Amino acid sequence: MPLCLRRVFDLAQPLFDRCPAFPGDPRVRVRNVKSIDADGFKLETLFLASHSGTHVDAPSHLLHLDRGAITDFRPDHFVGPCVVADLRRKGDDDEIGPADLEPYRDLLAPGDILLLATGWSRFRGEDMARWMHHSPYLTREGAEWICARGVKGVGIDHFTIGTTLEQFDRPPHETLLRRRIWIAEDLVIPDELLAERRRWFYVGVPLRLQGASGAPVRPVVIDAGD
Repeated sequence: MPLCLRRVFDLAQPLFDRCPAFPGDPRVRVRNVKSIDADGFKLETLFLASHSGTHVDAPSHLLHLDRGAITDFRPDHFVGPCVVADLRRKGDDDEIGPADLEPYRDLLAPGDILLLATGWSRFRGEDMARWMHHSPYLTREGAEWICARGVKGVGIDHFTIGTTLEQFDRPPHETLLRRRIWIAEDLVIPDELLAERRRWFYVGVPLRLQGASGAPVRPVVIDAGD
């Protein structure tokens, strides 16, 4: 039976020269090296980290695990039904814990993908200090709640699911990645996905960077109808 695509939503941030990055990470560099006028075709070179822009964290990002690289997962592991949690009420430095996620328990099924919509992507490029250092963040307890639901992936509209403070950033990452739950970061989650309390369909297969700890991705959410 053919898939009917009623709407397709782009969840990726644009990649461009010196676009915003996690503090301390290499900045993206884009250079034009060929032009149509001089060479008959246009070509660019790219310098970027495996976690530049919208990307997926694999377990090997933080943990020494067998088969923990991004290419150790089949493409279908990054595709499936998803639920979007509306967390836009969260403010600066607020925690995201089990109580915030509990309203979505009835929508989630094992093997689903959970997207955390904080609205923080609106500060990217506009209020960089707030964007970088004062985002809401998933707690260890929130990550444990997610693990208990049996989801296979989690996404958030910020460059980290934790914070820039090490003591708060590693626990949710390690809790999820130890269970081989991938993490998509620096998403853009359109308001349309929050207008309805329902299940959607997520497609976000990362680049096939052999043995890497993560990779850029251009995820989409699809409304395929009921």
